[in-house]
Amino acid sequence: MSADIVNLRRARKELARSTKEAKAATNRAKFGRTKAERMQSDALEDLAQKRHAAHSLKTVAVVDPVADADPVAVVDPATVADSIADHHERE
Repeated sequence: MSADIVNLRRARKELARSTKEAKAATNRAKFGRTKAERMQSDALEDLAQKRHAAHSLKTVAVVDPVADADPVAVVDPATVADSIADHHERE
């Protein structure tokens, strides 16, 4: 059995070329677009982040019409559940 002889200099150059080509491809995708395409992808990214944050179980945004200072308060879901339970007990 004999192994294939590999020229290390040629292998390094080939690896460098492939990494440069991969970076060039990502740059073409990122910078080679029109302003409208960039704005659309930014809007889609923003929408995806908002949807992801909206499904979070850690905090819930509650609009309080009675509060004068801050109409939107971020509260713990357990507090909201306790408040709802108290409200139903009073009725």
